Amino acid sequence: SILIIFIGSGLIIWRIMVKRQRKEEELKGVNRVLKVISESNKAMVHAGEEIALLVDICQIIVKTGDYCLAWVGFVTQDKKKSIQPIAQWGTPSDYFGTLNISWEDIQPHHWPTGTAIQTGKPIAIMDIYGETRFKSWRKKVLESGFHSSITLPLTHYQDTFGALNIYAAAPYAFSQEEIKLLSGLADDLAYGIDALRSRTYHLKAEGVIQE
Repeated sequence: SILIIFIGSGLIIWRIMVKRQRKEEELKGVNRVLKVISESNKAMVHAGEEIALLVDICQIIVKTGDYCLAWVGFVTQDKKKSIQPIAQWGTPSDYFGTLNISWEDIQPHHWPTGTAIQTGKPIAIMDIYGETRFKSWRKKVLESGFHSSITLPLTHYQDTFGALNIYAAAPYAFSQEEIKLLSGLADDLAYGIDALRSRTYHLKAEGVIQE
C-alpha cells in the first residue's frame, strides 16, 4: 500500500509539473506574439508602400514570433477565383512554386485559406498530421515540415480581401490566447492596408488635379 501511495503521489506531482510547463510555454508564446504586435504596429505607422509593409510583417512574425513561415495572399477576380500570394517570409523558399489556391468553394480538398476567406473566420489547425480536412493542402504542408497552422482573414468593412497564413514546426503551437492576439493583428493589418491604399489614391488624385 505504501508503494501504491508513493506511485500515486509521483503521478500527481508529474501531472502538476506537466501543467506548469504547458502554462509556461503558453506564456512564452503570448509574450512573443505581444512583441510581434508591437513591432508590427511600428512598421504600419512608418509604412510607405503596401508590398514592403506586408513583407515586413511576415518577417516580424517569423523572426520575433519564432514561427516557420508567414505569407499573405489576396483574392483575385479571375476565372479560377484564385488567391495570389503577395508576400512571404520563412522556409521553404519554393513553397509557392506549385500552389493552386482558390476561394471559389470550400470543399474538403481545398485549402484553409479559401475557407477563411469565404467564412471570414480564422482557421486554426493544431495537428496537421491528424487533420482529415483540406487533403491536398495537408500533403503539401507536411512535406514542408509544418505541423500546425493558422489562417487569419483580412477583412475591412465586412469585405474579406485576403488572408494572413502562419505555420509552425510543432503541433499545438497556437494557444487560444495567441489565436486571439494574432486575429487582432490581422484586423490591424487589414486596416493598415486600407489606409495605405486610401493614401495612394488621394496622392494620385492630387497629382491629376495639379496637372
